[in-house]
Order: sequence, then structure tokens, then C-alpha cells
Amino acid sequence: MLKGKWVYEVINEVDKNGNNSTRHEARLCFMGNRQIKGLHFNETFAPVAKSTTIRCILAITAANGWELHEMDVKTAFLNGDLDKEVYMEQPEGYVDTTYPDKVYRLLQALCELKQAPRMWYAKPDDFLKSQGFDNIDAEACLYLLMDDGEIIIVLVYVDDLLLVASSLAAIQKIKKALHKRFEMKDLGEAKVILELEIRRDKALGTVKLSQGKYAAQVLEIFGMEECNPLGTPLEVGLHLVKADGSDDKRPHREAVGSLMYLMVGTRPDLAFAIGKLSRFVSGYGKEHWAAIKRFLRYVKGSMDKGLVFDKNSSCVLQGFSDSDCAGDHETRRSTTGFTIIFGRSTVRWGSKLQKTVALSTMEADYMALCEASKEAAWLKKLMQGAASQGLRTAISGGPIHIKVDNSGCTDFSKNPVEHKRTKHIDIRYHFVREAITTDKGTLEHCATDDMVADPMTKELGKTKHNKHVENMRLC
Repeated sequence: MLKGKWVYEVINEVDKNGNNSTRHEARLCFMGNRQIKGLHFNETFAPVAKSTTIRCILAITAANGWELHEMDVKTAFLNGDLDKEVYMEQPEGYVDTTYPDKVYRLLQALCELKQAPRMWYAKPDDFLKSQGFDNIDAEACLYLLMDDGEIIIVLVYVDDLLLVASSLAAIQKIKKALHKRFEMKDLGEAKVILELEIRRDKALGTVKLSQGKYAAQVLEIFGMEECNPLGTPLEVGLHLVKADGSDDKRPHREAVGSLMYLMVGTRPDLAFAIGKLSRFVSGYGKEHWAAIKRFLRYVKGSMDKGLVFDKNSSCVLQGFSDSDCAGDHETRRSTTGFTIIFGRSTVRWGSKLQKTVALSTMEADYMALCEASKEAAWLKKLMQGAASQGLRTAISGGPIHIKVDNSGCTDFSKNPVEHKRTKHIDIRYHFVREAITTDKGTLEHCATDDMVADPMTKELGKTKHNKHVENMRLC
């Protein structure tokens, strides 16, 4: 038998008309920190939609000029049916004076119950499937339905639902069904999801995804809201060394964590800088904080930047893969960088230090290409699943074209020949060969000046940086 606790919150909201409102909420929460696995719960995992999927759906929506709306489930976790017997003491203020020693048996979930997210996920999953929707193997939270020639897409992120349909009538139909089953809040045309701002210009046929308000909040938290902007995230050739200890007077960890969500959501141009500064969260000093402040000055000058998705753009996947050989001065490891573009805009990107030291530029690029190929394979699986459920006309098929600027890497990927300079390469990186031989992807040589993934691997000057950022459709 466990206890419950009251939690009080003041919530500021913006309605579908753009009006601000404030409401006070009292929530009875279960003290899940005292639950015991096997006694009070078994499994807790519940899937959520990937940010990459959200961007892909927005790209498809913009390309086809479809309707884009949003709904919110009120008290979502309270809908979950429990599969274990769980008992809770009577909550403060609501103790039955006749039976003060009796307890409640929970039939449905409460907030903070460890299995509440899993129990809730099963509810919309069962409901949407009962309405004829099918979800996709590559994305458990993406549901599609073809209904009398109309395409309806529902993307679920816990209690936030993104609704896409080829007509307003189809949107209203699924909204009506959801209202009948759950207590819903209709937010109208999608404006904000997970602090990602959605701006739609129907005249131009564009959808812009940005985080300007979040960026402003980050600058305010770290006292940089009045700083002078800069044109690049990091100084070219910046060399940082891990400090023996950490200067706790400087909020290095907090800044990196806050900026990371900005990078993950809408800002591929921040990926390399975040990756580099993250290496020093356990040992940082004055010079590391100076680099953070410079980074924040770049954010100040680019708060309005966001990914733009266009109408009538061809929904074709293409990738760019690059590396900076031995770029880390301490370990001499290389940095992997890749971007994947859907239509004309970037939907997936990554920048990270490679796990082993590469002995040549070809090897470094080959290892980077493997990472790009894995992401491209997942996106290909997502698109094939969507096409099989009715989006065939909205998505272009065929293998994914991945561009690299190293001809030796291209040759080695296409020709499975080993020699003394390559036989040591870990077998896991040969995934790229399988992708090529099974027509999941093709390789193309790309000039270094046209390598869109270049900002993911190193610090660049302002001219080059802006050129590649523009090619990512970060406008």
C-alpha cells in the first residue's frame, strides 16, 4: 500500500486564437518512487513519436498542401487501465471519516504511477486501430488511414496528437471520433508541439518549424539576452582541453543541456558545437565557459532560424555524409557528420565523435558513411511503411542517394575488396556495403564545397557556414 500526494501548478496557455490564459491545476499524484517492480508493476516502457518523424510528416503536409491540426488529451494518464493490483491510502483532505483506516484500490492509472505511460499508450493505440488505422513498424506512434480516397494521419506524442488529412472534412471526422472516446481539447490548426513552433503560410505553401521562444528563454536564463550576436557557433580552429576539475560557479552543464534540445528540435547548425562542448561536462573551466558564451551569441543572432518545408517539393530522400579526420586533439578520433534531406529540407542530422581512431581520411569517411546509411535505412523503412498504408502517391520511391566527398570511400563501399590498409576495419561498418548491394541506397561523389554535412564535422568560417546552413533549408 502506497501514498498519494497533491501537486499544484499554475499553467499559462495560448488558445487557437492566440489569446493568453492562466489556469490553476491541482493533481493527485501517486508516489511511484516507492513502487516495487514485480509487485506493483511489470513493464513501464511506452513509445513516443520521434522528432524526425514529426519533421517528415510536416514535409509531406507542406508538399501536398494538406490540413494540419492539433489536439490535446485532458488528463491522459487517468485513462489507463491497470493490469496489477495497486492500493493507495486515502488522499489528504478526502479521508472518509467513517472508514479512515480503509484504502483505495486503483482501477485506473494516476500521474507518477510508473506504468501509467504504458497503460495510456495502449488506449489510443486500441482506439485508432478500431477506427481502421494502421501503424507503421518503423514508428509505433504513427497511424494512417485511407477513407473514401481521403488520407488521414495521426501522430501521437503522449497526450499531444498531430492530425494531418487531405481535406478539412476528414480532419473533422477524426476529431469527432476522438471527442466521443476521450476528453479532448481542440487546438485548431497546429501552432506549437513540444515547444516547436509551427508557422504556416498557405499563400506561399510553406511550413516553418522553429524554436525562437525557447531560444529566447535559454538566453534569458544564462543572462545573455542583451548580448551582441555572432555569425558562427564556434571560433575556427578552437582547441579545448578537458580540465582536471569543474568550476561549479559556471553553469556549463546546464547550458549544454538547454542548448541540446534546441539542436535536436530544429537546429542542425548547432550539432557540431553541442557535440564538442558536451565532451567537457565533467571537466570544464574559464575557457570552456567562454566558448559557451560565444555559442549563445550565435544563438542570439539566429533565434528566428527554422526549418522550412515547401509546397510541391518532391518527397525524395537524399543524404550527405562527411568526417573530419583526427579532429579531436586529445584522442585523435574523427568526427562523423551527416544530414538527410527529405524533399528540400533537412529532417535528420547528427554529429558525434567516432568510437575508434581512423588511420586515414578514407577510413574516417567510411565510418561516417555507415552511420548515415543506418539512419537512411530507417527513414527508408518509415517511408515504405507509409507508402504501403496509402501514402504511395505522396512519397517518391527508389533507393536513397547518399553523397560523399571522398572518392576512395565510394570505391571501397562499392567494391568488397580487402587489403592490408583496410582489413582492420570493424565489420560493423560494412553495413554500408549491404545497403548498396540491396539497392537501399546509392553513393554519389560530391565536391567538398557542396558538402551540406560539412558544418557537422568542424568549425567553419561565416561564408561557408551560411552557405551550408542555407542548403539545409534553415532559413
